[in-house]
Amino acid sequence: MQEQWRVFLAVPLPAELKLKLHHELQLIPSVLESFKKQTDYRDYHITVQFLGDVASERIQEIHKAMNRAAALMSRFTVGLSGWGTFGRMETPRVLWCDIQGQLNALHQLYAKLTAETRLLGFQPEERPYRPHITVARQYQGTESFSLAELSELGQASDVSYAWEVDRIVLYRTHMGKKPMYEAIAESTING
Repeated sequence: MQEQWRVFLAVPLPAELKLKLHHELQLIPSVLESFKKQTDYRDYHITVQFLGDVASERIQEIHKAMNRAAALMSRFTVGLSGWGTFGRMETPRVLWCDIQGQLNALHQLYAKLTAETRLLGFQPEERPYRPHITVARQYQGTESFSLAELSELGQASDVSYAWEVDRIVLYRTHMGKKPMYEAIAESTING
């Protein structure tokens, strides 16, 4: 029987930006503590496509598809911008950090990657692509949730929240571990 790995394609964040976002969120612990699960800061990323459980023998062909998509792209710049939720605003399923910058290029990357992985039998999600960074899941607070406390984070900072997207990473999920995601393949985007 073939070993199955749960994998997804993503744009990684630079380590220093992950740490900066983590430190900023620590300034308002009441927000994160109201969620059942917080994302380990080392796992912050922008998902491009979730592939699901795949045979470990397929990793090489997925990596080749990543390389083909990356070869069709040029590097581009994105950054962090504001906050949002999925689910009912009062009791959200997901709290996320929004993305700004060259979003057209990010959507082109999504289109190129999903076209390549479709040739391997992977189907993109039916809902529209909404790039974001998940920071927490499953609100369990006693009062209705509000984004107000988060709105001022980073506003007075002199740190840039932008970075150049220069690679795509294939991550493997290790449920119950911290960090939970392991980079198992990487493709460089042209300069």
